[in-house]
Amino acid sequence: CGDGILQQPNGLSQFEQCDDGNANDGDGCDHKCRNEVCGNEKSAEELEVGPNKGIKNAVVSVENIYGVPVSPKIVVLDQQRCRFNPHVLLVPQGGTVKILNPDGVLHNFHAYSSANPAVNKAQPKFRKEMEVKFDAPEIFRIGCDAHIWMSGWIVVGGHPFFTVTDDQGSFRME
Repeated sequence: CGDGILQQPNGLSQFEQCDDGNANDGDGCDHKCRNEVCGNEKSAEELEVGPNKGIKNAVVSVENIYGVPVSPKIVVLDQQRCRFNPHVLLVPQGGTVKILNPDGVLHNFHAYSSANPAVNKAQPKFRKEMEVKFDAPEIFRIGCDAHIWMSGWIVVGGHPFFTVTDDQGSFRME
């Protein structure tokens, strides 16, 4: 293990799931040549401040907008490497969230919503996609009960004038 050559089982050597040529953990292949799905460390995403003091993942919305039609659409929430990506997901009212599980482990999509029906669905490794529809505008937290550090937010917008800031704290609303 650690020589960069993937060893196949032959009775003498142990099977390697990966071999990235080093003995470092946290890079997707651990020091025993096993795949690391979730990695070893996760940085907190509650408040991320960029180098220019901009705030990442802040929701920007125009208030008191009524009667503007909203076009429901499908948006994607990925759970890759045991993180919700994006951390803050914008969903138009009536939109559907397609939840992906590329990790090959059990995840659980838990939406702590109040205006929409609460959702708490297991997503085993063989269930790569599932969909959930949100009809009422609201902001709510999401989590994974199988990986307690996984958290994020869903913002269901009742009008099309909302967005989320980027790594620099910048945004564009069209």
